Amino acid sequence: HFVENLSMIPDEQTFLVRDVSTRKVIGTLDEAFVTSYVEPGALFILKGHPWRVVETRFDTGEGQKRSRARKQDEKDPEVLAAPVKDPTGAIPSWVGEEIPVPYAVAQAVGRLRERIEQMLLVDEDPEAWLIQEKDVDAATAKLLVDAIAEQAGLTVPTHEVATLEVGDGAAVLNACLGHKAAEALGTVLSGLLAARLGASVGLDVDPYRVMLELPRNTRPELIHDTLYEIKGQPLEELVATLINNAPILRYKLVHVARKFGVLDKGATSTNVSIPRLLERFRDTPLHQEAVREVLHEKMDIERAEAFLDQLKSEEVTLVHQRLSPIGQAGFEESLSLVSPRRATAAILRAMEERLLDEPIVLACLHCKAWRSKTRVRRVEFPLTCPKCNARLITMARPWQEDKIRLVTKGGELDPGERKDLQRLHAVGSLIAAHGQDGLIALVARGVGPDTAGRILMRQPGDREALLREIMEAEIKYARTRAFWD
Repeated sequence: HFVENLSMIPDEQTFLVRDVSTRKVIGTLDEAFVTSYVEPGALFILKGHPWRVVETRFDTGEGQKRSRARKQDEKDPEVLAAPVKDPTGAIPSWVGEEIPVPYAVAQAVGRLRERIEQMLLVDEDPEAWLIQEKDVDAATAKLLVDAIAEQAGLTVPTHEVATLEVGDGAAVLNACLGHKAAEALGTVLSGLLAARLGASVGLDVDPYRVMLELPRNTRPELIHDTLYEIKGQPLEELVATLINNAPILRYKLVHVARKFGVLDKGATSTNVSIPRLLERFRDTPLHQEAVREVLHEKMDIERAEAFLDQLKSEEVTLVHQRLSPIGQAGFEESLSLVSPRRATAAILRAMEERLLDEPIVLACLHCKAWRSKTRVRRVEFPLTCPKCNARLITMARPWQEDKIRLVTKGGELDPGERKDLQRLHAVGSLIAAHGQDGLIALVARGVGPDTAGRILMRQPGDREALLREIMEAEIKYARTRAFWD
């Protein structure tokens, strides 16, 4: 056990992310990110585009009867995601295990802001000073000075001045604390606000800001009162309680459980019930170690407490103001990851190509003697049986050939077989009535004859509208698949 767990670096799985419409791999996500943020409906940014999570799963097969080569891949974990037009929402910014900016560096940035502001007030040239004294290139110097100049009329947050800025649905506490102290303070502030509001509160931090996403119409006074309530209080016990419901503990809990031997090394945070694990081992050494590691690695409780004491003693001044350019910069940093949305037509074309390339088995329901394996794109319409010229041709997927055999099976059929045969006749009727559009709808994932019939009735002859409807049906199936499979 000692040798197995000698490394303190956790074993991590990587999740493939697939476009639910095309089934193409668009990237990968780390297990820590999937554990902390990924659930059906969540938004995230990948390859410069916003995506919405449809399903997280381990079985990548389309059915149970696959080739042996395909079954080899069925244990690979993956996330199915759908592209979205509007990235509005709590999109978590993910930078992996970022090296935290320490308190001393954040304070130095605060002093630099103060110096630049003072020079601007007396018409000195801060750009020249930065280039000469701080060995900064001209472009960077201009960027720094412009950021302070944009605050004109508003308070500049420095090492001795913090600002609490509230807008509609968002609040920013600008304080030069460094990553770990900001994480500790943000965890307490967001946890207490969530308890007071009875709604979730989004949290993001950087070395200079605690950013909160709040329900709209949240009163600014509520944030101020909550912040002042925690001034002077010991935070460690409060943080340890609040992180039990926070994403930051989920991944660490599984990692420590593997290290303790409670879970197999192959166990991941996606195939283990975190609430049950937490309930089972609450207040045990396993739970205490997970909490300790989070507090040690991710947070600086002492610095956060010291900042609150400085507010209480007025060593640090807290100024209330509207959202400023410096405050908004934290949100804009995440939004800058979003590149212009790809054309919807391109997504639909890719989806159409996937459906046209699906393998199928055709069979004649009239003479029952003809059968053919092919792909959707190769089928010529009007579709007729080459043996008897009948137009009642049914279709199944290659892994459903046992059902095709029912067409020629003689004797009495059991209730399940009669139902399957009725389904084949319904498929044949749709193909006869709608041609290639019918085939495209029927090979979509999770779309049976009933759903395909409703889609085809709503969108007769409009291929683009048909593909949109199919995409929605596939997303719905992927989202609800766990309840049916």
